[in-house]
Amino acid sequence: MAFFESALMVGLLSVYAPIVVPSTLSMPNGVVFSGDSITQDIVGNVSFPDQFTANTGRANINIGQSGDTAADANTNYSSQIAPSYNASTSSVIVFLYGTNDIQALGHTDVQLRSDLTSLVGKARATGYYAAIGTLLPRNDVGNGWNSTMEGYRVALNTWLRANWQTFANGLVDFGAIAELQDPNDFHFADAVHPTDRGKRPMAELVRTRFGIANVNDTTPASYSFTAVTGAARSTVFTSGAVELNGFTAPAAISIAGGTYSVNGGGFTSSPGTVAPYDQVQVRLTSSAAGATQVTATLTVGGVNGAYSVTTA
Repeated sequence: MAFFESALMVGLLSVYAPIVVPSTLSMPNGVVFSGDSITQDIVGNVSFPDQFTANTGRANINIGQSGDTAADANTNYSSQIAPSYNASTSSVIVFLYGTNDIQALGHTDVQLRSDLTSLVGKARATGYYAAIGTLLPRNDVGNGWNSTMEGYRVALNTWLRANWQTFANGLVDFGAIAELQDPNDFHFADAVHPTDRGKRPMAELVRTRFGIANVNDTTPASYSFTAVTGAARSTVFTSGAVELNGFTAPAAISIAGGTYSVNGGGFTSSPGTVAPYDQVQVRLTSSAAGATQVTATLTVGGVNGAYSVTTA
């Protein structure tokens, strides 16, 4: 679904009519993100707006508030959202509201249509180029989420996909991200909030909708595996999982002296690629001799991480 297009951007195929960005907004310098805890990021290490900034080099203003609803955002618009607008540096806003309205306020998709239309209208009146996000799946039945609420979420997303052009400047279809369709995968145990790895496709979706190139940083931050001592001889040992971060584009991965696994997949010694926030493990067989160290060295984007096992 097309989000922003201009003469300076690569056109994106869309089932919707193209959105034409004013020439003064052809490549935003900064984006305001407004939403609830999924936007604010109360769990994990890095929000999806911050991942967007890392991926693009473009600034973000994150005004997400845990527990906020579209109703709250309407009520607090003048004090909470309008002040972040700046015609030169933060004239684009991405809204992601609604899941708390359904769960906490008991609002239906019909009520949400009204609230979101009102909210986006206020933003556009301020001068924002306003995009609306669809809602992520969730499965926190222990917290009261039920099939009726899920039905409202699905109905709202369906309506947004069909009608966003009648009130907004763009659509960011977070709810269609393939990796997030199972609320028990790429999510924390609450089945609501995506992990850092789950937030990555959200950030990438915003980046591609803007048509902004990835900064293509393939060098991760340093990482390490906990060494094992006093190990049994001729025994297979597997490291704990390490999450890779500090880079923005897929990086090469290889290993010497052992095998590796990505995100719980099969172990291999063949070179491959990994994405930011992927989790890797290393496996090797300890020495047949006593008091002897065996080391496997994993290399990701030129950065090495060693996993050592020393026999007793």
